Amino acid sequence: MFLHKVQYDKEFIESNTVGFDKFKELVKKYAPDTVSKQTGLSKEQLNKLAIEYATIKPSFIRIGNGLQHHLNGGFNTWAISLLPAIIGSWKYKEGGALKSNSGYFPINKTLLERPDLLNKKPRSINMVELGKALTDNKNPIKSIYVYNSNPLVVAPNHNLVKKGFEREDLFVVVHERLWSDTAKYADIVLPSTTSFEHEDLYISYWHNVIAFANRVIEPLGQSKPNIEVFSMLAQAFGFSQDCFKDNVYDLADQALDSEYFKRHNISLNRLLKEKFIELEYIDFPYKDSAYTKTEKIQFENPEAINLAGVSLPHCTALTLNYPFILISPPNKHFLNSTFAHVNKLKEKEYAPYVKINPKDAIKYDLKDNCNVEIFNEQGSCILKAMISDDVKEGVLVARGLYWVDDYINKQPINTLTSDKLSDIGGGAVFFSSGVNIKKV
Repeated sequence: MFLHKVQYDKEFIESNTVGFDKFKELVKKYAPDTVSKQTGLSKEQLNKLAIEYATIKPSFIRIGNGLQHHLNGGFNTWAISLLPAIIGSWKYKEGGALKSNSGYFPINKTLLERPDLLNKKPRSINMVELGKALTDNKNPIKSIYVYNSNPLVVAPNHNLVKKGFEREDLFVVVHERLWSDTAKYADIVLPSTTSFEHEDLYISYWHNVIAFANRVIEPLGQSKPNIEVFSMLAQAFGFSQDCFKDNVYDLADQALDSEYFKRHNISLNRLLKEKFIELEYIDFPYKDSAYTKTEKIQFENPEAINLAGVSLPHCTALTLNYPFILISPPNKHFLNSTFAHVNKLKEKEYAPYVKINPKDAIKYDLKDNCNVEIFNEQGSCILKAMISDDVKEGVLVARGLYWVDDYINKQPINTLTSDKLSDIGGGAVFFSSGVNIKKV
């Protein structure tokens, strides 16, 4: 509908994109009737949106976080990111699209990560598949060091992850501030500092301010920050390179060793004096070339064939074999599983609950605040029911990420989350898990 009814920016497309002709043919499959059925929006709403987006100058899209956490999230995000190219909105200072602005911070990762010290390619495991990796008898993991994470709560397929951590032959070290669900499975728990107890360099994927914060208090007890523990471990293992003796100031100085920071007179010394610096806005994030191998915006990408078998952003229907799709977004009062132990914050959300559409509630004989069991082949989670028009029929919404003991049957919501990978990028699919529901 979009390409047939609305004039597109032919000049911009010819000069700055590749694969548009094939994309144009693909779009013909998505007539207004088809899209209306898929989205639940009327043809009138779709038409109004298309016209307004194409004709109001400039038009800007904030893609947001979460869309990528579907089985087809990569293709969905790719398709949306192509809309500004269709109407040429990249030509305007305020136009285009944004997923994250973390790329505005050109941190020197080479100096921080030191790939030159690798003598072979190390084994790499996607954390989404942590349960599979820890229970793989053919390629066993013999030890695991956990820091800045609480995998027994945040990782998909909780019961498989738990089974892995329960292995008698797995040596577990957890560097943590709290007695978290993961720390309970540790052979050794190393006390960690909080952000009040160590210095750090801060960037963001939401704003454009870089900052350096000093510690507010001295570390409590024997707690130490990541950098110090890693340095001690490296030296204990016999690594003699000077980089393993670097402190937080050395590493922050190296992180800022880039042409951009030098050109804008941003240094650690300046940050220590000013505390934070606002980076200059980029007037035109896309102007003459794109960050692709072709240096053009790609409506077609042959490399996608290796990932999903197609070179264009197709809309793939989900087949879950369950009557409901479970969406488990983060709780707004927590930060993933961080702060989920704070009683004042937990009280604002009451107990863990699941939202269900009124029509589905009638069908399954569910009442407000009754206990319901959500289940699939991976396990079950018992929650309080909340009947709400906020969710569509066939969709359940259960906010995370409470700790295990807060759930009625001690099974967190990620018990049900699939450990499959998204179509592009190998991300988690927290919003594409098939489940059923019943009253208990």
